[in-house]
Amino acid sequence: MKKNIALLLALLVAIVPLSACRTREEMENSSSSSSSSQSSSVADNKDMLLEGKSLRSIVDDVVAGFESGAVYNPGMIDADMIRTRYGLADTQVEDYYGLYSLADNYPDQFVAIKARPGMVDEVVRTLEQYRDNLAAQFENNNENYAYDRIRNAQVYTRGDYAFLIAVNSLTPDSTMVPVFEDDNRLVTEIINKSFM
Repeated sequence: MKKNIALLLALLVAIVPLSACRTREEMENSSSSSSSSQSSSVADNKDMLLEGKSLRSIVDDVVAGFESGAVYNPGMIDADMIRTRYGLADTQVEDYYGLYSLADNYPDQFVAIKARPGMVDEVVRTLEQYRDNLAAQFENNNENYAYDRIRNAQVYTRGDYAFLIAVNSLTPDSTMVPVFEDDNRLVTEIINKSFM
């Protein structure tokens, strides 16, 4: 009888740690798959445009958000300009839409780019380089606050989307000093409302 009890205890001592290890592994695997599926669903939904939203509708919403027009005397950006003016390659850009000022001495522009997968950092660097080059061109010309406008321009990102924001809420003949931080904040708020 004592031998049977001892044998039973030895068997339990051997089985219990194995089942505990197995349970821990199952819990870790379950937790890992749960967190990876949770993070992938967050990643899948992160920075996606709301249904019915497009780059064009974001630009239209930004323009509508300014009483006197976000871009003075606007013209539409085309595919050739994306390459030649902004320096972006077709391999970097999946979609685009934007406006720029047709008037001399007005660097106003609002450009929305959807980068190809894995290319958003390159798009951001290219847009920042464009902004810096334009600021250098306007450095000695602050007529209509041109230099201030482009110097305060920002590149804003949401996921695979990059936006060059160089807008101005003042009319050309305004004697007020523009507050670019307020304009940029308004634009980023409008952009953010377009994403889930």
